[in-house]
Amino acid sequence: MEKHPQHGFTLIELMITLFIASILLGAAIPSFVEMSVRNRLVTSTNDFISTINLARSESIRRAATVTICGTEDGAACDADAWSTGWIVFADTNSDGDRDVGEPLLRVHEGLGNGYTLSPDDAFATSVSYGADGSADDTGVFAVCHDGEVAGARAIILTRLRPRVGRDTDSPADGIPNIEGGNISGCTDPSSV
Repeated sequence: MEKHPQHGFTLIELMITLFIASILLGAAIPSFVEMSVRNRLVTSTNDFISTINLARSESIRRAATVTICGTEDGAACDADAWSTGWIVFADTNSDGDRDVGEPLLRVHEGLGNGYTLSPDDAFATSVSYGADGSADDTGVFAVCHDGEVAGARAIILTRLRPRVGRDTDSPADGIPNIEGGNISGCTDPSSV
């Protein structure tokens, strides 16, 4: 009777393979987490810019004031609630606060856990666009993860168009720049 050689892995070969796989996985997980955070920041920034563009176009279309404000319940404006969500509404009395009967145009859910959207003092309570499509002020919003300024996103609102602040320092520090320098932080993004 002829013996057939057995095929398979030895215990040592299996342990070496698992060891190499764990090293590769250990190196890949932080990169994946970093990429996931960066993508979420970009998505949140784009969502807010889309909301700004909607408010601006609706103000022109309606020839009336349209306002964006932070909200906790998806119906009323709440100061310091930008991270929990925001609403867009036709602000018929132009007071920057949603009153009974003012049409709700869009409700946006809050950012995920650990993510924040914070305005500078100019937009602490709301952003309004007049009938001509111009903003009531200029200012900055910061989109951050876990309060980290490095890697954050800055949304710069001019009278007519929003834009994203980029890190233009040399050498690059990962902190978005606005007029006058880096944003100062995640809770008050005015320049330093």
